[in-house]
Amino acid sequence: MTFTGASQGIGRSTAIRVARDCSSVVLAARNANALKEVADTVKNTGAKPLVCGLDLSKIESAETLIKATIDRFDRIDDLLNIAGAVPCPRKLDPGSLLDCTQCWYSQLRQAVRVRGVGSYG
Repeated sequence: MTFTGASQGIGRSTAIRVARDCSSVVLAARNANALKEVADTVKNTGAKPLVCGLDLSKIESAETLIKATIDRFDRIDDLLNIAGAVPCPRKLDPGSLLDCTQCWYSQLRQAVRVRGVGSYG
C-alpha cells in the first residue's frame, strides 16, 4: 500500500495502522527526516517500508514514486493520496478542489501508463 503525506498527521497515523496488517508499505512525503521516524515505527510492526522523500507538486516525483514502488514490489495495489498540498498545474477557480484532485489523478494515471503498468478507469 502506498501513502502520500506519510510523514505527519493523518497520513502518518494511517500508514502506521495499516502496516500492522500489510507487509509492503510505501511511505512518501517531502520531509525525509520525519519519514525515517515513521519508517522506524512501521518496521516495528513487522512491515518492510519503502521510503520515498519527494515533492508531489512535481510530476517527476509521481513518476519516481511509481517507479520505485514497482521496482521494489513489482506492482501497486493501493495508493492513498493523503498529501496535504498537491497543487494543480493549471489555473482553476478558487475552491475547486474536485477539479484539482481530478487533475492530479490524471497526472498520476499518465505516469502509471508511462511505466507500463496499465490504464485504469
